[in-house]
Amino acid sequence: MDADLVIQQMSRYGMISLLLIGDLGTIFNCLIFRQPALKSNPCSMYFLASSVSQLFSFNFGLLTRILSFGFTIDPSNTSLFYCKLRSYLSILVPLFPRFYILLACLDRWANSSSSAHLRKWSSVKIARRMILCNFLFWLLTSVHLLIFNSIVQNKCQNVPGFYPTFYSFYVLIVPGLGPIAGMLILGLLTLKNVKTNRRRIHPLRAGERPRMKQKDLQLCQMLLFQVLINVLLNLPSPLYLIYSTFSTGYKSPQRLAIEKLMSYLVLFLVYLGYTLSFFLYTLSSRTYRHEFVRLFKQLKHTLSRQRPLPPARYQNVHSNVVYTIRTQTTTIRTS
Repeated sequence: MDADLVIQQMSRYGMISLLLIGDLGTIFNCLIFRQPALKSNPCSMYFLASSVSQLFSFNFGLLTRILSFGFTIDPSNTSLFYCKLRSYLSILVPLFPRFYILLACLDRWANSSSSAHLRKWSSVKIARRMILCNFLFWLLTSVHLLIFNSIVQNKCQNVPGFYPTFYSFYVLIVPGLGPIAGMLILGLLTLKNVKTNRRRIHPLRAGERPRMKQKDLQLCQMLLFQVLINVLLNLPSPLYLIYSTFSTGYKSPQRLAIEKLMSYLVLFLVYLGYTLSFFLYTLSSRTYRHEFVRLFKQLKHTLSRQRPLPPARYQNVHSNVVYTIRTQTTTIRTS
């Protein structure tokens, strides 16, 4: 089957399904991490920031690719403004959820540490500062994407010169191997701390931390599952970039078609990882499931309170009927 046709059909059905399911799950994530039981925890704040970022990633990055691959609608080759904006946001927006999860790994590692000094870094105050700093840092350091992308030979791409080489290394390290390596290392260190904490049976010495709370343990569990999925589904993208960089020379039309399909599939896996976050949190945490049920009850209660009353004339008729029935019942009893 033609690779272009496969990509078109997967975009129209597969990516649209990811968009709908991902949007719904991400909205639930945002609402649940705002619940009183979770919003005061620094790790939950990083999860919330990551979920908000994923929502933007779905509705810009994924949506523009659906239009481009599935319906051949791509203004970037004709509009210079859109070309620069898409080049900037398509790399910038996915950075936020990845590095917020990386910051969550750092927070859980500090929180699970036996060092009182490290545990001080796991706080709501520091989480707020780190979320803002992460946003501003990548917003400013990614400006080169606006400057060095343009329409060249009727196609939106890197401007010729040194920048394409720099861009390849940038995409390989910053959105690719950098956060993956950081998540993996901090995830393993956190897992080690959690196991050490659970094995502790002797009395606490001075300055030693008590056993972790159940909620913190569940947040660690949620994070470790998230890290595992991030590594598995995001790693193929930088690996394929390395392959495409070093695979030079003549390529047959069949091989070019296979590589085009591979390039599309590694992108599909990235957005699949975003879509799975809600299901991972639901399966891995009892607290998250409890807050999910509680959220539904709150929504049901809110909707029932906002249900419109019947028109006044029907209320009057209903009142008169009830009054008549009660009067007749009283008369029968007295007789």
